Amino acid sequence: MRSLNLIGIAILLMAAGSPEPELGASVRRNVAVQTVDMNPNYNGAIMEGGLGERSVAAVKRYQTGKIRPLAKVDGSSSVGAQGGAAASQN
Repeated sequence: MRSLNLIGIAILLMAAGSPEPELGASVRRNVAVQTVDMNPNYNGAIMEGGLGERSVAAVKRYQTGKIRPLAKVDGSSSVGAQGGAAASQN
């Protein structure tokens, strides 16, 4: 029994001395992808929102007072009001 304990301790010491024993290639790749690039290069990249035609039109509408009204949201929903499993059980 003592020899098994010594073998277990020896295995633990070998594993503790190895660099990143639990990190496989996929884990290292995921860590690299999620690490922030402090010097990003955005040359030629189109930013979110495309080329800005919609934004320009919105600014012109705002400046000329022709703002579109917002959609009304009252929190109610009519999804499933016409049928479904609950309607057939009544």
